This record gives sequence, C-alpha cells and structure tokens, in this order.
Amino acid sequence: MRKLILFTLTLLLSMTLLSCQGTLQQEMEKMDKIYGYCDNPHRDLNEMDYEICKSKERARAPSNKNENMEPFNLTELIDKVRGEDFNTNGYVKTSVNPFLWQGSIDVTSVYDLKIADSNGGFIQTEWIFDKNALEKRCMIKIQIISADYVSTGIKTKFLCENKNQDTWQTDGKQYLEEEKMLTLRILEASQKYSNTAIN
Repeated sequence: MRKLILFTLTLLLSMTLLSCQGTLQQEMEKMDKIYGYCDNPHRDLNEMDYEICKSKERARAPSNKNENMEPFNLTELIDKVRGEDFNTNGYVKTSVNPFLWQGSIDVTSVYDLKIADSNGGFIQTEWIFDKNALEKRCMIKIQIISADYVSTGIKTKFLCENKNQDTWQTDGKQYLEEEKMLTLRILEASQKYSNTAIN
C-alpha cells in the first residue's frame, strides 16, 4: 500500500512539474514577443551568449522567420557577377565607368591609398608628404560620377594642410590647375583601356 501511495504521489508531482514547465515555456514565449528573445530579462544569458544571440538576430531577415533558409552561396554570386546575366537577376549594376576607374587606379598607383571603393567610384590617397617640406601634406580625392565614358564623368580634388606647431590646418588654397592636370592624366590613362575594349 505504501508503494502505491508513493507511486501516486510521484506521478502527481511529475504531472504538476510537466504542467508548470509548459506554462513556463508559454510565459517565456510571451516575454520574447514583448522584449525580443535576446533582451528578455527572464533569460539567463551571459555576456558572450548575449552577443552571439544579438549577432544571430541581426543576421536574420526583419521577420526573423528565415531560420530554415538555404545557406547563402558566395560562389554563385561571384559567377553571376562575372557572367552576362548580372543585371538581369536583380543585382545592382555598378554606376562607375570601368575605364575611368582603371585609369584612376593607374594614376594613383604611386601613392598609398586609404580608400578605393570600386562600387561607389571613390578613391582617396593617404596624406602625401614631400621629404623636402615635411611641414606640408596633401591628399587626392577622386570621384567617378558617370557610368558612361565621358570627360565630365570624373571629379578630382586636392586638399593640402600646413603644420602649425603640432596641429595640421588646411591651407585654404584651391588647386584648380593641379586638379585639371590630374583629370587629364586619368583620361589619358583610361583611353588605353577603352581602345583595348573596342579592338
């Protein structure tokens, strides 16, 4: 008889715990909807688990419903970019003329580049120093603004600074002639790529 009572009590206790567990799970899901899974104060996430959780959350689509999505295939994307059907599959076509871009890269190849963004068509050099005048430094900025091969499809800018004690200050000068010469050099350099493409 005693075994039967113990068995009954164990069974009732197990059913109660299972019932509570289901209720707890439902409550957690409600709190997840209110706060978000990672920010739910009732979840005991340490700092590293929280960062991982937030990274996964940022990687999902806005609906957070893409847990079962097929993995992204980088090789297929590269093949589409290289192929002729690049612009027909919903990918963004670059707005930068490739001849002007390559000419700009050639002309600035003698300098260290800080930025070379082929998608946006923007090039910026690191600061350029003359070993005979270390109190002055300049930088070159180039922006390709056209997908067409035209002389007005490129903008160039010289920015120079002078050192005043320990502070660098802009010299406030305009370098229009230098900018024109740089633009001409880029157009000349890009012409060979244009000619190669035509032939």
